[in-house]
Order: sequence, then C-alpha cells, then structure tokens
Amino acid sequence: MIAQSLGSSMRSFDRVMQRSPCIYAAGSRLGFSPRSDEYRDLVGHLSSSYPSFMAALEECISGRLDGYVLELPGWAGEDVDALSASVHRALDWYASRTGQQDQISLDDLRDPTFWFQWGEHRLFVIAFGPCFDEGHPRYTYGCAETFVLFQHRLAFKRRHPDEIPISRRKLIRHRFAASGQYYDQDMGAVP
Repeated sequence: MIAQSLGSSMRSFDRVMQRSPCIYAAGSRLGFSPRSDEYRDLVGHLSSSYPSFMAALEECISGRLDGYVLELPGWAGEDVDALSASVHRALDWYASRTGQQDQISLDDLRDPTFWFQWGEHRLFVIAFGPCFDEGHPRYTYGCAETFVLFQHRLAFKRRHPDEIPISRRKLIRHRFAASGQYYDQDMGAVP
C-alpha cells in the first residue's frame, strides 16, 4: 500500500515508510512539515513547520492522520550528536509553545519509554537521519534529509485499544532482523 500523506504527492519520507520493515509503516497516514531548506537554521524550520504541526495534531484527534513528520536538512542528522541536539532543540522549541511542559532533557530522548506531551497530545517520537547506515532501523534509505516522526498515541489506540500484542512486537522485531536492521527495543527517540 502506498503511504497516504497530507502535503505534496511524494515526499522523501514516503521512501522510508515504503521500505521500512515495520508492519505499520506503509499504511500510516502522516502530515508533513514544509520541505527542508539546507540554508535555513533550525529555528527557521521550526517556525515554518509550526502551523502544519498544529494542523496535523488536530487531524490525529479526528482519526484522519496517525502522526506528523518534521523534515529537516541533512546537517541536522549528519552524525548522532547532531541528531540528538537537533531533536532535543526541536522538542524544547515545540514544548515552549504549550506553556505546560518543562524542558526536555537528552536523557528523556534516550529513554525508550519517553512520550512527548504537547497539550492534550501524547506523541511517540522517532528520529531518522543520514548518520545511520543500511543496517540501522533508523536508516533513511538514501534520503539526504533528517526526519523526526511524531506518532500520535491515538494511532496506537485505534489499532490496538489495550496495547500492541506481544505477537505483533515479535513480528516487527523479526522483520527488522530479517532485513539486517536489528531492532533495539531499548532505543529511545535518538540512540
């Protein structure tokens, strides 16, 4: 199934969704930020993405979307340190717009149980970057951009009202291993 997305007809992250071993990726419906611009700084990207971020979260509440992808230039994820710093700064920037959340720590981003709370929205965060090779589950499949995926809690609840069954979790881990991308269940938003 071709991934459905709010925004242009084919986005760079669509390639990641279509090739990912994750059983849910190809069928996910996502909203997208404006395309990245190599020459814009991070705050410029966050400012231009903010309206699409808010709109996508409302679409998640209604069930029309499952999440949102923030697209950043490759330099934001050129190595793991840059990726960590970029995601950390992005979440802090978004959190500062709610007035409800304390600052996000780097330890939060490394914690596999971390969920980003943005107002009434609870979001699972996963970062993909060009710093990862084809053996990593956060590989971008040749895309030069860095991506931050915000998966809404309701997307999980709609598929599995109680929780994701152990059999589905095992299947996901098996599919990643079979593709040579060993899935580390202890990996947080950023490794």
